[in-house]
Amino acid sequence: MMTKMKLNFRVFLCLALCMTCLVGMNPMASKALADVDGQVLNYAINQTFNGTSDFVDKTADISTVANLTQGSMVVQFKSSSTAQAKTFLSASHTADASSNISFTMNNGTVYFENREDGVYATKLNADGTYNDGKWHTAVLTVNSSGTKIFVDGYLKGSATSTAFFKNVTNLNSLSIGRNVDSGGAQWFYAGDLNQVQLYNVALTDAQIKNLGATFDEATLFDTSDGKGYAQYRIPSIAVSANGTVLVAVEGRSGGDQTPTDILLKRSTDGGATFSDSVIMSPGKSQGNAEMNPMLLTENTGSKVHLLWGRWKWGNCQYFIRTSTDNGATWGETREITSALAAYKDPANPYYFANLSGAGMGPGHGIQLKDGKLVVPIYLTTANWTNSTVASIYSSDGGLTWNAGSKVPNPTGFTKIHENMMVELSNGSLMTNMRNPGTTYRAVSTSSGVTGVWSTPRADQVLIDPVCEGSLQRYDASTILFTNPASTSSRTHMTIRMSSDDGTTWNKSKEIYAGSNGYSDIGVAPDKTILVFYEKPASTKISLARFNKAWVEAP
Repeated sequence: MMTKMKLNFRVFLCLALCMTCLVGMNPMASKALADVDGQVLNYAINQTFNGTSDFVDKTADISTVANLTQGSMVVQFKSSSTAQAKTFLSASHTADASSNISFTMNNGTVYFENREDGVYATKLNADGTYNDGKWHTAVLTVNSSGTKIFVDGYLKGSATSTAFFKNVTNLNSLSIGRNVDSGGAQWFYAGDLNQVQLYNVALTDAQIKNLGATFDEATLFDTSDGKGYAQYRIPSIAVSANGTVLVAVEGRSGGDQTPTDILLKRSTDGGATFSDSVIMSPGKSQGNAEMNPMLLTENTGSKVHLLWGRWKWGNCQYFIRTSTDNGATWGETREITSALAAYKDPANPYYFANLSGAGMGPGHGIQLKDGKLVVPIYLTTANWTNSTVASIYSSDGGLTWNAGSKVPNPTGFTKIHENMMVELSNGSLMTNMRNPGTTYRAVSTSSGVTGVWSTPRADQVLIDPVCEGSLQRYDASTILFTNPASTSSRTHMTIRMSSDDGTTWNKSKEIYAGSNGYSDIGVAPDKTILVFYEKPASTKISLARFNKAWVEAP
């Protein structure tokens, strides 16, 4: 039978999800190229098409494009259609059944055809499917080097054909959302269209990358919200296998180690809107400093964990709550402080002398390929005179937790603490650490949670003003990192990408130049990147959503 406490929480959470105000974001939008030389038509459509009769007639503009021998088409679209030939843009000779130039969706992918009197000059499909109900940017380019289709900034198809509008003679119709031939209107588009643009030049790869970039941002926590918190700090974010986005923060009564609640918000639409916050651990009313929330979503299924520490010098405690429905409801709080026992035992090889404080992350935990759940932690003596990094891990789905091996902390690294971990391509672990007394991040690697950690090294690309940073795997070949990229102040929140397991960082992009602080990274199933960060620290925490093309764009 469900306990009264758990029932009350379920009721409270349902009310929060259904009745409270939602924090909203506009749909992620691509940049326009209005300033690029060669733009001849620019349509702000912003319309949902029903797939059977909706269209926008642009025949009045046909003379503008009819004689183009090269150029580009750009379309921002969102669709779930699986049908064949759903038209973005089409120009045709209406007296002929088979004379048209059409940029369309075709069985979920992006397709282009160019034909005159039934003779095809071009038939080109893009690799991949894009009928996922998400916004995408499709770009077609044609010039003397051939025909190419790009989606979201990446080349997805190419052909040697150089045929463009002029290949089709006697063009007398131009439509958005349909094609028109001798049989009448057809191929009606189903879904949303935002911007449609045409150019008399083939856009360059750099221009297309910029065009495919998407970015939006919204504030999720703000101390002016009337909820009575003096500070919002320490962001954590995780995305479940089905795309549910969870964020957790500290709601403080004052500064560090003051009575603090752990708060959670949840989004089921990819981070566009969120529920109001719910209290996951009520430290403020109990006089407890509930600190460093650590969300951890399992790689498959619907299980999510929230871990945190109760900070009390000389007697820190660890806790966990688990959800089996992507964070909609949560089990009771369980104490797992026993995972720290090895660090307190002089006879254990993991012993840390004079342990007084033990914090988590902060940020998020990870699940390894072998199924282990891993949460980075740090250990410190009183007054931070000596500290190091370790992990706790679970091999049974979060039921029990064990101590992982410690990172060595020789001279120059005696105060390493707040850290994040990532699994490398060979199955080993890397930790990226805050290192007071320097202006760089510290890095160490190990064969696994109980393996021997390497002597830390300074990563001199990752400048740091002594702050927390986040680490997250994007895909099999890419790792992401965020922090305030400055040696002197918590400013210039920056994301970096590595394609060689963090050995080098080949791309970077500033997210926000002004005052900021801690951050955490999530990656959605559709590869949207989510950076949840303090902006500025103490008063507001924002969520930025963007794609990889935005990071790579000039």
